[in-house]
Amino acid sequence: MSPVSDKPSSDTVTACFTVVCDGEPGLLPRVLGALAKLGLTPARLVSQLSEDGDELTLDLQVAGLAPGRAEILGETLRAMVGVRAALVGAKARASGAGRLYAA
Repeated sequence: MSPVSDKPSSDTVTACFTVVCDGEPGLLPRVLGALAKLGLTPARLVSQLSEDGDELTLDLQVAGLAPGRAEILGETLRAMVGVRAALVGAKARASGAGRLYAA
């Protein structure tokens, strides 16, 4: 399998993943390892451990991913032992985003 380009194009999206898993230290590197095997680096990663330490929630964004590839990655994450749920979405880019206008 060839690595996926992490450069956005017109047929790719910024895929957003929310992964809810057991609060075990080994799950964070396993989730990141699934991305690394595809040659992907998250553009954004936020993790939060519940107060009782029982649940870990990871929010990841991966730029330049084809929508079908994002779903496959979501299925891979859901199949991991200790992962309770893995939600997949796409970040929409607003028209004119990144442009500055002088008043």
